[in-house]
Amino acid sequence: MANVRFTKRNIPAVILIYVAAIVIFLVSVFPFFWMLSTSLKLPEDTFASVPRLIPPRFTLENYKRAFSETLLSRYFLNSIYVASVVTLVGVILSALGAYGFSRFRFPGRNFFLLFIL
Repeated sequence: MANVRFTKRNIPAVILIYVAAIVIFLVSVFPFFWMLSTSLKLPEDTFASVPRLIPPRFTLENYKRAFSETLLSRYFLNSIYVASVVTLVGVILSALGAYGFSRFRFPGRNFFLLFIL
């Protein structure tokens, strides 16, 4: 959109695009904000009949309970381990594939390169 000339004719379209982008952003981010807000609420505020977006009282007790009463720290370390191994294997296999594409000429090579892109 950097090369778009702002004329009277296309200003409503540009405004509509920006409004749509902002609405999509807010709809996408709201569940994460709600999740964070709920995690900082007291239990009685969480299950109140009228939900509030911003809790009247903040607490970190829920996080303390999550780490002390469950094996959440172990699960977190397992996730980091699995993500690291998968990333390392992916990088190694991608490097081997890239080497093969750069060194060898074969029928369909251009198709596969375009498919990867």
